[in-house]
Amino acid sequence: MVRASKKTLLVGMAFGASSLLAFAGCGDDMATTPSTLGQIDAGSKDARARDATTDSGKDAGKDASKDPTEDDSGTDPEVTKFNVTAVSSTGSTQIKVAFDAPPNATEAVDLANYAAPGLTFSGTPSLSGSTVTLTTSAQENKSYTLTVSNVTRASDGEALSATTATFKGTVALPTTAPTVTNVVVSASNPDNGAIPYNTGTATVVITGTGFAGIDCAAATKPIKLDDLDGLGTAVGTTATSCTVDSATQVTATFPAGIRTNGATGWNVLVTNVIGANTSSAVKFVPVAGLVISEIYTGTSGNTDHEYVEIYNRTSKSIDVKALGIHLHTLSSGGTGANKALTYVTAGVIPSHGFLVFASAASTAADSWFNVRDITFSAASAGLVGNGGVYISLSTTEAVKVLDKVGWGKQPATGFEGNVLPDIASNYSVERKPAGGAGHSVDTDDNKADFNAASTTLTPRGTASAAQP
Repeated sequence: MVRASKKTLLVGMAFGASSLLAFAGCGDDMATTPSTLGQIDAGSKDARARDATTDSGKDAGKDASKDPTEDDSGTDPEVTKFNVTAVSSTGSTQIKVAFDAPPNATEAVDLANYAAPGLTFSGTPSLSGSTVTLTTSAQENKSYTLTVSNVTRASDGEALSATTATFKGTVALPTTAPTVTNVVVSASNPDNGAIPYNTGTATVVITGTGFAGIDCAAATKPIKLDDLDGLGTAVGTTATSCTVDSATQVTATFPAGIRTNGATGWNVLVTNVIGANTSSAVKFVPVAGLVISEIYTGTSGNTDHEYVEIYNRTSKSIDVKALGIHLHTLSSGGTGANKALTYVTAGVIPSHGFLVFASAASTAADSWFNVRDITFSAASAGLVGNGGVYISLSTTEAVKVLDKVGWGKQPATGFEGNVLPDIASNYSVERKPAGGAGHSVDTDDNKADFNAASTTLTPRGTASAAQP
């Protein structure tokens, strides 16, 4: 029994103290049970080991076909991309293309592999390390986009990932002063199409040569006119803005208030790094948007009862108050006086309509009293014999003159072209064609543009019917 007790102890050690009494009651019949269980346990361990080996084998088989350098996405983290990194203009007909690694030499010097809208490539590209130099047609001062195709990396044949880059063109600076061969009005504001009325701005397209490198942002503007003021003194009105479209074209905008010069107009002068032209083959010809259409210098015994009528030649209504219109009278010696104005109406002249400046001394007995739009003091420096009158956009004498009329012995600076005969009291002069057909004739010759003086007065204001 002692041996049985030992076996029982062994079983107890194997299965725990809780099973010891059960095995003790079984005697010799259970003597071999622990060994059998040990064999079963060992077999299970062997099975688990075999399973682990099998699983390991499966995993090994599964991974055997996978490149150890690839990640789970199937990409190769060891291979870097090949890119165009930059393009720069190094001259008016040359650019350099930089790659981030040396490209295939044969492909890199193939002209067909490069394209940039607006440019033409020529010659044979040159390769130095990772940079290709290309010859282009003349560049303009604008951005271009270069596209590269069919170029691979020299080391491994990797195709390009980044194939485009932008660059700013370089223009060749001129070696001679500009020439101006044409001036075309492209827009006006207010919009009167291609008619450059001096009551608004005019945008013009200037063509010629030597415009490359013009600095439109400079404090000294590079585009101006050779215009004169009302006294015949040079003004040199500059364009308020300009854009260099190319070496042969510039777009510029001229302001309101430029004095007219008949059909002759003014030369357009452009300044580049060399100098400026002195004349233009085609001139800028401003047109008077508002003209003086009738003048009455006074009534006998009441010479300060007077009026000046103006006519809107444009296709748009004009708010003269917003425009900043001024009325100036001229003495018999040509001395000007800016008249203080008081608005009776809103001062908006319809297209092909009228407006009346009336002396503040006027009364209801005067035929123009009920159509007056603006009054001015006539106590001094009113409309006089051998005098003159003009409208402008400035209080300063002779500046931004829109239209001017002089009569009698008025000095030359007080009229346009040829002076009118003196206007006697009780008479008015009226611009042609008149008679209900408007007052649109304006050749910048007072004598030619006005009818003979008449005692028939026809004052019309903003409330009067428009005339063509």
